[in-house]
Amino acid sequence: MAKKTTKAQVPKNPTVKTPTAKTPTAKTPTVKTPTAKTPTVKTPTVKTPTAKAKTAKPKAPKAQNRGKRYSNTEKAEILTFVDKHNAEKGRGGAATASRKYKVSQLTIGNWLKEAGSPSPSRKTKTGDISKVLKRLGDIHKKMAKVEEELGTLRKEYATLKGQL
Repeated sequence: MAKKTTKAQVPKNPTVKTPTAKTPTAKTPTVKTPTAKTPTVKTPTVKTPTAKAKTAKPKAPKAQNRGKRYSNTEKAEILTFVDKHNAEKGRGGAATASRKYKVSQLTIGNWLKEAGSPSPSRKTKTGDISKVLKRLGDIHKKMAKVEEELGTLRKEYATLKGQL
């Protein structure tokens, strides 16, 4: 009689190395056998951290890591442009100067804070407020007159209606 093989009794292929429990390997390649009946053996790859020795490197001076430096005359020119633009248009001076002089808006904002320049505000029309208040008063007086006339017209309407 012939021996029956079960899944546990798969014949070993001499070209396939199977990992043993005694020798843990960090990287085991995936092995494919030539026959379709034998299963493919896949083992997960495990990376072990390696301790790197820290070497003392000399630190670079901080001045090399910084951006461009602007002179006081360049700053003054840019800030006067911003103030002039804000005076004419009310706002947007920092953005326009940023595009024109190729300087960050944050940098310009910091310069404005250092200089104590007021932040741009929208134009307020203080002269127009007094005109508006005067017009409101005139309209209120006119409404009072019209309401008085309306009262007299209602009385007249009621008397005429009663005569019918």
